Amino acid sequence: MRQYLNATLGITAAYLRRFTRDKTAMFFTFLFPAIFLFVFGTIFNNNNISFRVAVIDRADNEFSRQFVTQIKDGETFKVESEDVSLEAAKTRMNRGELDSILELPPEFGVAGADGKPRGNLVVYYQNGSEQSGKTVAAVMEQVLADINTSLGQPEAPFKVEEKATDDRG
Repeated sequence: MRQYLNATLGITAAYLRRFTRDKTAMFFTFLFPAIFLFVFGTIFNNNNISFRVAVIDRADNEFSRQFVTQIKDGETFKVESEDVSLEAAKTRMNRGELDSILELPPEFGVAGADGKPRGNLVVYYQNGSEQSGKTVAAVMEQVLADINTSLGQPEAPFKVEEKATDDRG
């Protein structure tokens, strides 16, 4: 066993010496990534990504109004329009004015048998821009997971439902 350990340590030391003598390998291992991070870090200096969304609140209850207010106050979403029909929002999304549509169905935020609010949030996105739609859905899943945790519920009462529009923008 000791022979194998000595052989492994010897080979490792030889490869380490060989690596440190190779200036090209050292450059691409340490200096190039540092330059890369500096250049792109300077270009994209703390630019927060925000998604343009339309919120359709069909629930129109206290919980849904608070939810919409929190979405508007956050930095992740830029709520372009609130009081708009689903068809008008789909038209705007088809023209590229919106990234996604958040629909709060009538049962969103309504108290269940246990007295705690629950419901599904529907995220609409275009087939042509699935990446932004999936990202919005993932962010909303995390937001609802935080709400579920604060309500102390083992089963998630709030869920995200994703729907792709069949329109091509």
